[in-house]
Amino acid sequence: MSTPIRRRNFVVWLHNVWQRIRVLTAVLAIIRFNLLIPALLAATLLFADQMIDILRAVGEDERRASVAWLLAMCAFAGLVVWYSARTMLRFRFAANPASDPKVHPRLKRVLPRLLGVSIPGMLTLKVFELACTSSAERTRGLWVFTAALAIITALVGIYVFKRRRIAEETGFTALASSELNEKRDLAQWRELPDTSRRVLIALLALNVVVLLLFMWGRFYAIGGPVALGAPAILLLGLGLTTVGGSIVVYIANHHGIPIILLLALWTLVCSLANDNHMARVVPDGTSHGFLWRAHTPAPAQLKTHSPLGDQSLDEYFKAWFKDLAGRQPIKARPIPVFIVSAEGGGLRAAYWTAMALAQLEDDTANNPLPFSRHVIAISGVSGGSVGAALFDASVASRMTSGASASRRQEIDMMLKQDFLSDTLGAMLFPDLLQRFLPLPVFNDRAIALDQSFERAWAGAHPEDGARFKESFHELWRKDPHRVPVLFFNSTVVETGQRAINTPIATLTQDPDPAFTDTLSVGRLIGTELPLSTAALLSARFTYVSPVALIDTHGQHDPNWIRLADGGYFDNSGAVTAQEIARVLVDSHLVCGAGGPDPGMPCMRLIVLHLPNEPETPTAVLNEKNKNRGAPELMSEVFAPVQTLLNTRGARGAQAVSFLHGEPNVELLTLRPCTDKVTAPLGWVLSAQVRSDMAKQLTECKEAGGNCAGARIAWVDGLVNGDSTTALLKEFSQPPVCPAAKIQ
Repeated sequence: MSTPIRRRNFVVWLHNVWQRIRVLTAVLAIIRFNLLIPALLAATLLFADQMIDILRAVGEDERRASVAWLLAMCAFAGLVVWYSARTMLRFRFAANPASDPKVHPRLKRVLPRLLGVSIPGMLTLKVFELACTSSAERTRGLWVFTAALAIITALVGIYVFKRRRIAEETGFTALASSELNEKRDLAQWRELPDTSRRVLIALLALNVVVLLLFMWGRFYAIGGPVALGAPAILLLGLGLTTVGGSIVVYIANHHGIPIILLLALWTLVCSLANDNHMARVVPDGTSHGFLWRAHTPAPAQLKTHSPLGDQSLDEYFKAWFKDLAGRQPIKARPIPVFIVSAEGGGLRAAYWTAMALAQLEDDTANNPLPFSRHVIAISGVSGGSVGAALFDASVASRMTSGASASRRQEIDMMLKQDFLSDTLGAMLFPDLLQRFLPLPVFNDRAIALDQSFERAWAGAHPEDGARFKESFHELWRKDPHRVPVLFFNSTVVETGQRAINTPIATLTQDPDPAFTDTLSVGRLIGTELPLSTAALLSARFTYVSPVALIDTHGQHDPNWIRLADGGYFDNSGAVTAQEIARVLVDSHLVCGAGGPDPGMPCMRLIVLHLPNEPETPTAVLNEKNKNRGAPELMSEVFAPVQTLLNTRGARGAQAVSFLHGEPNVELLTLRPCTDKVTAPLGWVLSAQVRSDMAKQLTECKEAGGNCAGARIAWVDGLVNGDSTTALLKEFSQPPVCPAAKIQ
């Protein structure tokens, strides 16, 4: 055969292949929304560590109600995806020749069934993987969970593949006959059988009912979303979205209207005026006004104000240290003074921060001046801010309630709760609907997250249940020197600068000079906002938590600004901690050169840095990347985004290194190591993750003496009177966990 003939045959073959691909693509376009749902679930299970840990928590902790709902929603989502895809492929659309029933008839019968089975099937495989990798003491629940999911997968598969045969063998001949004789060239939805139309109408009605349920505040208060569990809510949302999306695709195909494009344009137009993410400035506030952004009261118009608002940090510290020195035993010098820097990282950061500080407080509880009385300030970011707020609330609560349980027990009892379900329910239902409305109507998912923490606190502290609902500044109302001052760090969207929410210097004529190029949140909105909102304003890491709208009352242009997660600027909290340390050093109260006269009280200034994930040194990362040699997917597209995200951690590491070199300041890092499970970012922690982190506060496993437990013991000794203890040599360097070694 000559070369021209071979070329012509190859071109013909290539043309035929291309035509087949086009026809196949046209068939898949009919059910594009049904294909999207399993793809989203697959991406979640592959790349969302948070969802993986939620599944682990549901299985390991044997949350029976959540398991039952997850199994039910798993079957529901699979059947809805199957039924809606099957129904869509029964229509013949004039604009799409591939909708002809003679085109790929077998594919059109089998593909919906495979899509339906894929929903429970993917979950079964993921939970099976978790069961294989779980620790021995927590395997039972996951294996039972895996078996239950496998049964659901089998039942769904049997129904979608064998329903006609089952109907014939069980005597339902009419059903079997209707399945056999069903039409596959329907021109419009009215030609669907009555049963099919009733099913679709019922699913649409269920959409409305579920939406109303998640709009009802009482449903959250009684723990409805938490009982369902985040995975079940996600599957419920995916299943119901499949119905609405299929109807949208039907309209687009049947009428030739680019309805998806029109909906996208409509949401863009609505976004100009429907932002419902306003930060609450009073305990009973909302996230929107009446069909518009509300102008929140200015600080001067609020009923209560911060008891520390008329003092600068320097003025407050001098009074605080004078009170501390006056309570010290005779000749107890130098006096240890701590600044805490709590890194961000979702509930992982909140748990590690609160538990580490609680361990120190429990260890020194019998001392007349426990650890908390030696802490002047806590600089928190994101989840670290939540942990700091929880620790401060625990200290303040014990001033009035006198609880007997250990602080660690209280905190673990609170933070073992599911904080994601409420947020996810609000995000997938009322907050999603809000995006299609031209004016704000619903409270947003940020308030749902705030209130979930308020309920968790009340459940763990019945004697002081309103603490997280009360105003931020109430922590210092009874004794302004007893509770460490909080500095919650956020990032201003419009300028990229740091924003600090603190009760200090909110009423002074000028901002506190201690902090450079920062926005004082308290001077804009006051400090009457709930403690939960104040802490979580620092934890607005999109997209689970939206950026917050702040009314500047004409002090800035524009009048409204937005606050995002503090980790965008500095995820370590070290920049603010360094500025606080400089104020304390400038007071000339540090022992040694430039300090007070002999015989006068002086302090030993220590910054306690609380990261919440094992450190992987830059040299280790560079070595791994150098030896990897794998090509990067779409490097030109993703490299800028990867750079921006990775600089968060790099800036934090640099800020900590600058703090390490600060004169007259000692730096001590308490860092957890990875044991059996890597703690994910997010708002749910499994019992396995909590156990792995908690035991490191008192144990040193595979890390020698350079671990969190040893460092906590050293701080205990310092607070309990061993003031001559030198900072151990190995503590002068950040602890490196075994997992960080080059493999």
